[in-house]
Amino acid sequence: IQSLGNLTVRHSHILDNRATNGGGICVGQADTPAGLTLEDTVLGGNMAIYGGGGIYANIENGSWLQIHISRSLLTSNNADMGGAIYSRTVHGEIKTTISSTAITHNEARNGGGIYNHGFEDMEGYLILEGNATLNIINSTLSGNTAINGGAISANTETSPFSSPLIPQPPLPPYGGSFVHLAYSTISDNTATDEGGGLWYNGSYSFQATIIADNSGGGCVDFPSNIGQFYGYSIGHNLDSDDSCNLDHPSDVPRGVADLRPLAVSPPGKTKIGAGLACGFTWTV
Repeated sequence: IQSLGNLTVRHSHILDNRATNGGGICVGQADTPAGLTLEDTVLGGNMAIYGGGGIYANIENGSWLQIHISRSLLTSNNADMGGAIYSRTVHGEIKTTISSTAITHNEARNGGGIYNHGFEDMEGYLILEGNATLNIINSTLSGNTAINGGAISANTETSPFSSPLIPQPPLPPYGGSFVHLAYSTISDNTATDEGGGLWYNGSYSFQATIIADNSGGGCVDFPSNIGQFYGYSIGHNLDSDDSCNLDHPSDVPRGVADLRPLAVSPPGKTKIGAGLACGFTWTV
């Protein structure tokens, strides 16, 4: 499916498709604000040669794109960048909100589950911004695989003229990649190099979220990250390897999550993330 406007997909299965970008769905580059809404839908077994095995979203013309994914399953998709979701902007704004959704067993070289890419550029008095915001609520990312960023890769591209601005919580308004997770679980993802949970050169925040048992580290910053981006805790998080800079008094660094495996219960019911911070049932 390709869309340059507003696309809504409900109660559907998008399976086993192939494309250069966006094996399942390709959106963006509209002259006016565009949107994608995905509800009660399965994206599975899709493949892209470059970006977004399941979903590809790209904005370069200063426009605005909103993506809403809820009560859905993105599984077994494959791409070079962003096994399930590829979201990128170098001039404009992409806001992706994922709720009550499972992103599992996707593969990519970079960003096995999700690749989120923003841009910060300062040239003289002209500032070009690409804001890529990713909000994940009450969802699970598990079993995803990449070289870097098993579950999520969050990248901020900068020009040689970029200024080393330092963000302060809450998340800053200027260009870049920003990730917020609340009441979610990132577990059992794999990076063969670094960042089994989150590989970042952008800012992130966690609230009541479990980051546990990810191979390659829970949170690892890019080698090029010189400190202008960092993680921020809102509280009530668990981090099994103490790699995510959790410093709120209610956080549990080096904690044991004791998660149950993801499982399918009686017909059509999938139980997701039955851990400390997440647990719900939805119908596919």
